[in-house]
Amino acid sequence: MMKKLIVVLLTISSIALSGDALSAQEEMLTNGTFDLDVNDWTVGLVFGSTGTIEWSSSQGLPPGALRMVGDDQASFPEECFLMTPGVFNFSADGFMDTDPNVDILGCGLNLAIYVDEVDCTGNYYVIPILDGDLPPALSMANQWQRLQIELTLPQQSIEDLDIVSFRPIFEKYGDMGSDDACVWDNASMTMTPFLTAVPTMSEVGLAVLCLLLIVAAVAILRRTSS
Repeated sequence: MMKKLIVVLLTISSIALSGDALSAQEEMLTNGTFDLDVNDWTVGLVFGSTGTIEWSSSQGLPPGALRMVGDDQASFPEECFLMTPGVFNFSADGFMDTDPNVDILGCGLNLAIYVDEVDCTGNYYVIPILDGDLPPALSMANQWQRLQIELTLPQQSIEDLDIVSFRPIFEKYGDMGSDDACVWDNASMTMTPFLTAVPTMSEVGLAVLCLLLIVAAVAILRRTSS
């Protein structure tokens, strides 16, 4: 009976000090609100064109936004993030500034991923399918909409795709008018990595109690066997 008790206590103590968890989310973008400028953001090459971004003092929620005014183009933060297993969440308010009766314009969110590039240099790829769906895009012209990407990438998927680094990305495509723009505001990027949980004080206390009970049980066994 005492031996069974010791086994049970050992099991409890191991549970108290182990397990997987998600760390707290932290904002990764230096300038996602564009209150005063579009500093820390740049353009990317799409279909041979780098495009143009500019700051708008009149558009935004509240005013102050990033405008993509070139033809087919991309825009992403200058920061480069190393890829680690976890849950990725990228969101932003978007405004499709166009004449819906004349133009066909697309404005969307995605993740730019880099293979064998720790500093986000060289060619990047966008993820064509996100958890079974196409990347989110604005569906209504001249109205603010909130778009969001939530993607879980385990270690095996990262290794299979050879992803080393990534950046969130705004995309503008299908532009047919010279005055069209994709307008973005309140961008947020968080990545919650899978980490080994740090035991709380109550869990540590439980583990210590279990160890003390085990010591006491062992002492009793020795006395009864002598």
